[in-house]
Amino acid sequence: MNQNAMIPNKKDWEEALKSLDGVYAFKHFNGKSLQQAEDMIDKVAELYCEDFKWMPEQPFKFYLLAYLKYLRSNKSEYNFYASISFLGLIEYIVDYRPHWVTDRWGFITEIFEKMIERAKRDEHFWDSENIIASIRNIKTKTNSF
Repeated sequence: MNQNAMIPNKKDWEEALKSLDGVYAFKHFNGKSLQQAEDMIDKVAELYCEDFKWMPEQPFKFYLLAYLKYLRSNKSEYNFYASISFLGLIEYIVDYRPHWVTDRWGFITEIFEKMIERAKRDEHFWDSENIIASIRNIKTKTNSF
């Protein structure tokens, strides 16, 4: 299946165009393939991760695939910002739009486990206790997933 065929169109973005932050998300991601989005996240995750909070449902779900793919790859091994930004994003989404991530929850928990493993291994680089506490908090909120 060609995932690029599902690239969100301008109509999918209409809701986002009502706010300045949504306009920036649109400018950054509109028309991008999953590979292009993954490359953007690899370069400056902390910038583009914020855009996800302002995306409407269709673009969010589509581009989340790129973020998940990146975090599952070896390229993300030492990208602390990409992981922490993702954790903050998922905390936000679970609080305000949990149904947007239920179909990807298995992949998200896999990434959480990878983050915990990295946090324990590289304690000097990661804030292990807070990361693990945040992940536990999210998992508690999502027991029904």
